[in-house]
Amino acid sequence: MKPVKFERLDLDHLAAPALQALFIDLNDQLFRGRLPVYRVVYGPAPDGPRGCSGYCDPDTRTIYVEPSPPTRDEIRQILLHEMCHIGSLGHGKRFQAKLKRLAAAGEAWAAKEATRYVEAQKRPFTAAAAERIREVALDCLDVPWSAVETAVAVDLGRSVAELRRAAPWAERVYDRERAAIRRDQETAP
Repeated sequence: MKPVKFERLDLDHLAAPALQALFIDLNDQLFRGRLPVYRVVYGPAPDGPRGCSGYCDPDTRTIYVEPSPPTRDEIRQILLHEMCHIGSLGHGKRFQAKLKRLAAAGEAWAAKEATRYVEAQKRPFTAAAAERIREVALDCLDVPWSAVETAVAVDLGRSVAELRRAAPWAERVYDRERAAIRRDQETAP
């Protein structure tokens, strides 16, 4: 039997100084240095949505990144996505315009992502909300509805009040979806 060989992972790019330097470089290169300085942290946001690989907190001017796997390319892409949220909550038209500018600067992934958000906005809001709630339920079984409601509204480029008016049934969908997932987990072999 051959001994197992372990490979040392290079995770220096996750250190706070490296993340901050990357933010500054990307701001200079792709945003002409116009974004305000945000602190970049590797790890989940304490009060942010769960199951996300990135979160931009405008109140504390902090961007949290936590992709899996934490490769340099993934960190860069997620950081750029979150930088597009600075001054543009949700994935609405302002956010999409920033993605399109990144795509024009050579970020191919940004073009695909912008197209996805444009297509999502063409669908009826209630259909998009129901789909997003179901997706979130898969990753957020233990997250309270208030946090999910905020995340879904922001993700769809709307306010919580708009979500409540358009989809008064949203919390029931979330509860029903979580119950179904829990049943499936209990009966799985």
